[in-house]
Amino acid sequence: MQTITKSSFDTQHTALMAGIALGFLCSVFLLAGDQYGQVNILILLGLFVGVPVLGALLSILPLTLKEPLVIEQLKTRFVFLLGKSPVGVDDKVRKLVVLYHGQYAGVGLAVGSILALLLLLVFTDMHFVWRSTLLTPEVLLPLLEFIALPWYFWESAQPTMALLASSQDSRLLVHTGEAMPFSDWWPFIMACQLCYALLLRILMMGYLRLRIKNAVAKPNLRANVGPTEQMQASSSKWTKTLPHEFTVVNWAGFSASVLEQLSPRLQQQPVINAGPLADETTSLSKDNINLLVLVKAWEPPLEELKDYLDGNAGLICPVELQSDVIAPPKPQHLDEWQRFVATTPQWTLYVGDLHS
Repeated sequence: MQTITKSSFDTQHTALMAGIALGFLCSVFLLAGDQYGQVNILILLGLFVGVPVLGALLSILPLTLKEPLVIEQLKTRFVFLLGKSPVGVDDKVRKLVVLYHGQYAGVGLAVGSILALLLLLVFTDMHFVWRSTLLTPEVLLPLLEFIALPWYFWESAQPTMALLASSQDSRLLVHTGEAMPFSDWWPFIMACQLCYALLLRILMMGYLRLRIKNAVAKPNLRANVGPTEQMQASSSKWTKTLPHEFTVVNWAGFSASVLEQLSPRLQQQPVINAGPLADETTSLSKDNINLLVLVKAWEPPLEELKDYLDGNAGLICPVELQSDVIAPPKPQHLDEWQRFVATTPQWTLYVGDLHS
């Protein structure tokens, strides 16, 4: 699939592993129960049913509602970190990509919580109870039966009035230590985790992946990009050749130690600061026909840079740093800058060696 490539595997893997670790630790803490070893079923329902369902709804809402500008900018940065996406891709596809990768963390949380429950069931004597000031067994049973509809065939995981009545907890009651009525809730809790926490996330992943695939395949995917920009996007505007004379623009504000690592030819050219570190004593003149703009490869291009480039022409040079040492830019970073250059007619991406 074009939008989700190998370059985003590390992000997916990290989100999955982090979700498993967080889900396991949080579930062990919650399932440990109170001083009597009792776990409130109503709290578990909120975590294993309410939160996943709410998360699924929140994943769908951004596809139908317009989000605040701040959220859109954050998602743009997130998509940049995820890797490659089509040139001229519309905002809806970007949202789908972000939401798709977010499901990996949700799956990790579900797997971690299931592992924690299995571990505690094997090595501890779990007591599932419920306590509420307002709810009664007669009110709670229809709700639990509705929640258990997806696994109607699993008889031992179905709630009953007898089980509800016997596991209702009150501070006025004496704890006898009888475990059987309390521990009979574990199949229902496990089914909630499997269905609402894990299966729902997997279904969301499949749905979002299908939406992305269909959106990328649409011929009008680049409807928001003009004919000129489409032609430029398909022509791969990049070069490894420097002009005879040019001015280096330190847009990223690199330190002197970084600039000293540039090739002798680059160091011989006049250097000016622009952007956040604009130099008040130097400015562009009519002689600055060709510019080489140094930018941070790992940061997405922002409107401030585009406004600066609109009145000038030249080359954009993404610079990658590893421990303050210039290194070759990562492929996903070059992809993003190439898509950006495709929308700027007078600019070309420079991908030549900065050391020679």
